Amino acid sequence: MDNTNDTPTRLLLVRHGESTSNRDKVISGWSTEVMLTELGREQAARTGEALSRIESIDALFASPLPRAWETATIIGEAIGMTPVAVDDLREINVGTATGSPLTDLRSLFPQLLDRTEGGLHIAWPEGESHAQLRERALRAIEEIVAGHAGKTVVAVAHGGPLAWIVTMLASGDEATYEQWRHSNCAISELLVKLDDDGIDATLVRFNDCAHLTPD
Repeated sequence: MDNTNDTPTRLLLVRHGESTSNRDKVISGWSTEVMLTELGREQAARTGEALSRIESIDALFASPLPRAWETATIIGEAIGMTPVAVDDLREINVGTATGSPLTDLRSLFPQLLDRTEGGLHIAWPEGESHAQLRERALRAIEEIVAGHAGKTVVAVAHGGPLAWIVTMLASGDEATYEQWRHSNCAISELLVKLDDDGIDATLVRFNDCAHLTPD
């Protein structure tokens, strides 16, 4: 993969605003019934305001799941852009566990919370594994960066894919995954370049929530 532009792509990663599943403490996966709460919409508006102060944003991408898509739409209104859907930015598909209380996950699916290499390849019942999520999330970023070398882009997604993106680009240590989880509407920023050897990334900021605090 050849990226001949020496200027890195400025990648701004944003987690969706608070959703009904965040509020109710259930796992949502690919559910299309999970929406933003009023707080989530307020968070998205504040994030859009913060991003509108960036001199130039060249593209806006988002998971098509409603909670991320609405967040991206609100941000897009602030920065004058229409989001482009990227399926690979969706949250992990938890299959039949969709809608389960978070408090029940450790007792019902203990093997699926294992972040060792073996555990990463265990799929949720009728869903996917963390290894599959990691692979497609990184593929999405590679494709976005390859098409926007030297540009500034925003990608709105979910806790799972965003954590894997930062884990693999900033750390490279799979065991640190839980350390790279994002708060609702937090912004992380990386400078990313592609070349024949793969991805080179520098983490500029992580889980920045300063814009969510009222002045």
